[in-house]
Amino acid sequence: MEIQEKGHRLLKNALEILDYVADSPEPITFNNLKQQFKLSKSSIYNLLQTMLLTGYLERDSAGHYSIGIRCFRTGSAFRVSNPFERRAKEVVEGINTACKETVHFAVLQDTDVVYIYKFDSIHALRIYSQVGKKIPAHTTAIGKAMLSGYSDEELRSFYMETKLVSLTPKSITSFRVLLEQMHEVRRTSIAYEQEESTPDVKCVAVPIMNSKKIPVAGISVAFPVYREDKEVEKVIPLLLKAKKDLEDLYAMYE
Repeated sequence: MEIQEKGHRLLKNALEILDYVADSPEPITFNNLKQQFKLSKSSIYNLLQTMLLTGYLERDSAGHYSIGIRCFRTGSAFRVSNPFERRAKEVVEGINTACKETVHFAVLQDTDVVYIYKFDSIHALRIYSQVGKKIPAHTTAIGKAMLSGYSDEELRSFYMETKLVSLTPKSITSFRVLLEQMHEVRRTSIAYEQEESTPDVKCVAVPIMNSKKIPVAGISVAFPVYREDKEVEKVIPLLLKAKKDLEDLYAMYE
């Protein structure tokens, strides 16, 4: 039993290190990991060596660690083997083709958005998003769309120890304001964001819910802020149709 628990701890430590490296915008040093994790130097070293040998991490000539090709292969296999994800990709790409704007498909991980698919606009538009990366859900339309699937009480528990961080001067930092927006999203199924995660960018999004009305994903469309509201409103029927199609599909696999 003790050996089994030790194995579980080692695996948990390895996965936590992998997540930490994946979430970092820059390569990580051994000292970074030593400061972040309460593990002995030898334990961290052995875990890193195992992940290097198996291709889950890479190390450059300066000794910096970054995500390895094996992680990409594993993530790609998930998207290819999951019929819901495959269909979601087709739907998201179809919206992108129809409106020529940047379209995202994402899931919620705790209080963060994790982008699964992104199809870029034909226009020059710089957006703080990248497939596989996380961003605070409350700063994005797609994140707020998914958060709306939870009750006020559940959201209070989520944010009891999680600060509403600010990515731009317009990011929501008040839980009261977030709740007010949640009430409106629940009423309309539409979430909005105005330069809250990326300057000069606004977004509109819908949640994808399962049969129990729990969010399983979200879709958003991003626009430059100078685009007129009536242009933004034109994509809402596309989003609502995508929402229905994917919710119907998801119900088939529940």
